[in-house]
Amino acid sequence: GKPVSRCAIEKYSSNAWEAADVKTASEYRNKGYSKEIVAYVTKKILKQGKTATCRTQKNNLPMLKVTETIGYKKLQ
Repeated sequence: GKPVSRCAIEKYSSNAWEAADVKTASEYRNKGYSKEIVAYVTKKILKQGKTATCRTQKNNLPMLKVTETIGYKKLQ
């Protein structure tokens, strides 16, 4: 009954919105909450007819796995 994970929508342009500022409380990590919240936010973005984006640091392996699992494509 309490929030353990968060994700915001940042509108970078009229067409591209980002799933951003993803955080999960340390005691709840590795339980799928980040994946669930990012997937939810991504669906909300896509339902608005926008391009969904999500950025993270190259060394943030847990977040890279989340985005890959949901279906985001890595840009070179």
